[in-house]
Amino acid sequence: MYEKLVKRTAQAAMVDEGLKLLAGPLRLTTRLYFLVPPSRKKLKEGDLHAQKPDLSNCIKSIEDGMNKAVYADDSRVTQHVTGKFWSQTPRAEIMVETL
Repeated sequence: MYEKLVKRTAQAAMVDEGLKLLAGPLRLTTRLYFLVPPSRKKLKEGDLHAQKPDLSNCIKSIEDGMNKAVYADDSRVTQHVTGKFWSQTPRAEIMVETL
């Protein structure tokens, strides 16, 4: 389900920017923000999120979701810059760059 949401969002962004599928080696920069639960009052905006879900699983879902929407295949991704953080505004910020 999440992969489908990623795909729809990525396709819309590509259309909005007038872009075609990216080719060549790519860098994927991903910042994932998870909602601070009310019970965790000591957590601040931007603190590192060191619990489940696993970062690698999140990244894999995002890579797979962008297949055929941003690039032909996620094998094109050769570099990652990633992080998980706490926030009052949960979201995923994703940038793909050609290298």
